[in-house]
Formats: sequence, C-alpha cells, structure tokens
Amino acid sequence: MCGADGEKTTALYENTKAAAAQMGLEEEINLEHDPKEMGKYGILSSPALVVDGKLMSEGKVLSVDEIVKILESA
Repeated sequence: MCGADGEKTTALYENTKAAAAQMGLEEEINLEHDPKEMGKYGILSSPALVVDGKLMSEGKVLSVDEIVKILESA
C-alpha cells in the first residue's frame, strides 16, 4: 500500500486489511508514505496497491471484492 496521508489512502488500507482477513491471509500489510519508495514502483497517482513488488492499482479506492480478486490472481 502506498499513498499520501489522507482519506482515500486510509480507505484503501482498511479495505485491503478487510480483504486479507476475508481470505484468511496473515501477511503484513505495509502502508508507505515516502515518495521515493512510491517512485520505485512507478506510482504516479495515489492511493496505490502493490502486491509482491508489483503495482496492481493506482489512483482509486478499490472495494474489498476488487482487492480479493487481485490477491487471488497474484
């Protein structure tokens, strides 16, 4: 998870935690605010979802169901 401090980033973070819990995943979910770290993934718009080092979504708040689908395909 990457993004500036704000409502959209918080919403995506909470949805990501809910999706992981729904799937029974115990992996740690990190929330990164550092622009340099975000730049490593080529993120131009936040919030962004990065899974296993791969940028999966940026610039929108995904629903729990959308995140579940992403995690299932990762």
